[in-house]
Amino acid sequence: MFYLDANLLVALCVDEPASARVDAWLAGQSGEVIVTSAWSLAEAASAIGIKVRRRDISAATASSALELLDVRILPLLEVIEPPAAVFRRAELLLRDFALGLRAGDALHLAICLDLDQVVLATADAALAGAARRLGQAAVKIY
Repeated sequence: MFYLDANLLVALCVDEPASARVDAWLAGQSGEVIVTSAWSLAEAASAIGIKVRRRDISAATASSALELLDVRILPLLEVIEPPAAVFRRAELLLRDFALGLRAGDALHLAICLDLDQVVLATADAALAGAARRLGQAAVKIY
């Protein structure tokens, strides 16, 4: 089972330099259970909105990207709702300054630590490194 964080969801929805690599990786996981979280969806929508505000993409492109997420990508994924205890665990991870995590990444990691037999899939080197230091399997896709 793999857990996709928000940066991979964005790469699947918006044309980015790494989009083809993420598409190919996901296509190669046929038969695997792929999960993400309600948090990932919120963070992905935020990232797409930031791209609009920075004028990296148009509002129309962002709307198309979000429709792609809803219609074509989400049906491939199991979306989980993190329990309240996971938020507390994320806070505790943030108190370990040596991990160098941002709040959103701490939440992704706490979600994965709460699941059994999951591999965190990310594009974030710091998140992947922190996960491995805590014994959480992780793969950096790009």
